[in-house]
Amino acid sequence: MKAAVRKRSNSFDCIRIVAALAVLVSHQYPLTGRQEPHIFNFLTVGSLAVLVFFCLSGYLVSQSWARDPHIGRFILRRLLRIVPALAVVLFVSTFILGPLVTNLTFSEYVFGLWDCFKFLIVHLHYRLPGVFANNPFPVANAANGSLWTIPIEVAWYGILLITGVAGLLRRKWLLLVATIAFASWAFSGDPTEKRVLINIFGASFCAGACLNAYREFWLRRPLTVFAILTALALVLYATGHQYPALFVLLPYLTIALGTADIPLLRNAGRLGDLSYGTYIVAWPTQQTIIHLTANQWAFGWSLSASIVVSLVLAYVSWHWVEKPALGLKHYLSPHRGFKPAFDRS
Repeated sequence: MKAAVRKRSNSFDCIRIVAALAVLVSHQYPLTGRQEPHIFNFLTVGSLAVLVFFCLSGYLVSQSWARDPHIGRFILRRLLRIVPALAVVLFVSTFILGPLVTNLTFSEYVFGLWDCFKFLIVHLHYRLPGVFANNPFPVANAANGSLWTIPIEVAWYGILLITGVAGLLRRKWLLLVATIAFASWAFSGDPTEKRVLINIFGASFCAGACLNAYREFWLRRPLTVFAILTALALVLYATGHQYPALFVLLPYLTIALGTADIPLLRNAGRLGDLSYGTYIVAWPTQQTIIHLTANQWAFGWSLSASIVVSLVLAYVSWHWVEKPALGLKHYLSPHRGFKPAFDRS
C-alpha cells in the first residue's frame, strides 16, 4: 500500500496552487488601480500562470482519455471536476453577494440579470448589474474576471475528445506535427490581442498532450531534453521571439517539475486540491474586500486578506463541493457504464 501511494507522489498540487495564487496576486494590481506586473517585459504574471494551467490540463486530461477512452465517461469526469464548484460560486455571487454589493435597487438588479447573462454567453465575461461598479477596476460590473478562461479550456477538452475518438492521439508523430503547426500559427499574431492569447493557451494545452504522448522518451533522458529545449529557447529569445521561446520551454518545465517526487512539494495537497477553488473565488473575494474598504487599505494588507479568505473559501469548496462531486467518479465503471461501486478502496 505504501508503495502504491509513493508511486502516485508528484508535485502537481503544488504547481496548481502556486499558479492559482499567482493569478490572484497578478489581478490584485489592476483591481486596486495599479499596473499589472510583467515577466520579461512581455507577459503578465497572471497570463503566465494560466499558461501553466493549460499545460497541466493538456497533460493530465490526455492521460485520463488514454486510461479510459470512453466518450460518456470522459465527459462526465470533466463535468464533475468543473461544474459543481463553478455552479456554487455563480449562485452565491449572483443571488447572495450581488444584491449586497450592487449600487442598484433590488428590482433594478434582478431585471438587469438577463442582460448580464447574455453578455456571459457572448463575451465569456461574468458581469452582474451594478456590482463593484465603484471599484477601481476599469470594467464596470466585473463580478468574476477569471472565469473567461474556463470555456476555452472546456473547448479544448472537446477538441481532445474529437481527436481521441478519431484515433489521432495514438499517432504521436501526427500529434507533434499538429501541435507545432498550430503553435506556429498562434504565435504569428500579436500576443497582446486577446484572440491570439486564446490561441496560445490552446497551443500550451496541445504541448501538454504531446508531453504525455512522449513521456517515456523524455523521462528517460530529462537533462538532455532540458538542455536542448533551453538552447532553442535562448536562440528564439535572443532573436526577438519571446513567446515562442517561452512556449518551447515552459510546458516541459511545468510537466517535468509536476511529475517529480520532491518531498517539499508533494505534500502541498495534504489539505486538499485548493487550486480550482482559489481560481474561481479569488476575483469576487478581492473585489468584495476592495469594495468594503473603499480601496483604502495598503496594497499588502488588501492582498494578504484576499489570499487568506480565498484559501479558506477554496478549502470549503474542496471538502464540501469538489471532493464529494469527484467521489461520484467511483460510480463510473470502465466496462458497463453506471453502477454502484461497492468496492471503494
